[in-house]
Amino acid sequence: MKKTAAIFTLILTCAISIFAQDEFKTRHMLKKPVFFVNGTGVVETAEYWSLSLGNFDVAVEREFPGEGILAVEGSVNLNYLSSGYIEGNGYGEKGKMIVNADFAIDSAGTLVSVKETDIDYVFLSGTKIALKNGQPQDLFLKIESPKNKVQAVGTSIKIFAIDKEFGELKFKKDVERIVGFSFTKEGALRAYKAALAANE
Repeated sequence: MKKTAAIFTLILTCAISIFAQDEFKTRHMLKKPVFFVNGTGVVETAEYWSLSLGNFDVAVEREFPGEGILAVEGSVNLNYLSSGYIEGNGYGEKGKMIVNADFAIDSAGTLVSVKETDIDYVFLSGTKIALKNGQPQDLFLKIESPKNKVQAVGTSIKIFAIDKEFGELKFKKDVERIVGFSFTKEGALRAYKAALAANE
């Protein structure tokens, strides 16, 4: 039974990965410069990008014709895009799943969504955030409902570039396990310093 479950999980993960890759080929991404610190402590930048936040088990409500509103369980892969939102794709009991998600902080026991414009920097594999004029604190992902409160499980970034010949976005490179990111170079440096301090 455990072996069967493990095989199913592996198949599901592969299917999600393939689905995500197909989506990258056709998606129209918006340009937004981001600065990130790679594993060697060097600040790099990208204009078109997708930041991987991890794969998560979720339970969301969906309405089906003739069945009403049902709780549907599934597994989704979350990616934060240069277009300015978190995209969630995966599969569940009813087939393909698309979910919405937000960055969020815990304020007195309540999950409060974080606006992109409020972010100073993010670090420690996407689990910590410093808001502008604020101190570092825990960063969460709210997948449609506070019941689906998770944290990123490591951040890597896919970088895309405009193909000058065809005018289309094409995959350029993958950077695994980035240290932190920001929308300013100064913020990325602060993310790096905060990560070093947290690991002392």
